[in-house]
Amino acid sequence: MNRRHFIKNSAAASTAALGAPLLAADGMEAIAVSIDTKQAVGPLPHVWEECAGSDRAAITLRETWRKDWVQGHKELGLKRVRFHGIFSDELGVYAPSWLNGTHVIPNFMEVFEVYDGLLACGVSPYVELSFMPKQLASGTGMFGFYNANTSPPKTLEAWADFITQFVKALIGRYGLATVRTWPFEVWNEPNLRFFFTGTQQQYFDLYKVTALAIKAIDPQLQVGGPSTSAVQWIAEFAAWCGANSAIH
Repeated sequence: MNRRHFIKNSAAASTAALGAPLLAADGMEAIAVSIDTKQAVGPLPHVWEECAGSDRAAITLRETWRKDWVQGHKELGLKRVRFHGIFSDELGVYAPSWLNGTHVIPNFMEVFEVYDGLLACGVSPYVELSFMPKQLASGTGMFGFYNANTSPPKTLEAWADFITQFVKALIGRYGLATVRTWPFEVWNEPNLRFFFTGTQQQYFDLYKVTALAIKAIDPQLQVGGPSTSAVQWIAEFAAWCGANSAIH
């Protein structure tokens, strides 16, 4: 069902409901409710169109996934998609070969394949910066069958340099004006141990160096976080950012 049919059917159902009295529970007074579906009382922001989640980056390379998103964009008006694992090793961001030996440098070709596919579907990425490439990881914590590394980086300096290369690569391919419209989010639910094996303070430090690295490229780039489970850490995070000159 597309949204036009949904709206039409919903309106019909609402109209039909107006003719029937509300059934009161035992001991409760019945209250009549009248709804004028033709009167506009204010704007209705379509928040559901702004973004939808979809597992991990690698599945966006599937033809069936892309067909679904073309339909979702057309019928639901979806603008962005958010998923895990743009840095997971299954995309080969750090892929050693006989050509480079032990001197491994970032390779963003598969990342470009992911984002090229989104743009071809008419949607943009909500860029979740995760997980940790093995080359940069301080530990071996893993999430999911695709073995996404959930460890903090060995050094914040190496991570910041990697983020700088990543964002500059995006700008080089898609243009600064386009990348300015893409929100960057530092990690996913870091308060859950199966997503981030570091401490709260390690996440705060990770956020700061990430935000500073991105904003150093262009102040108009959007960066934020954290997306936490059950809205945890938010008060502590805001207070820490304010006290430590962390851009957010």
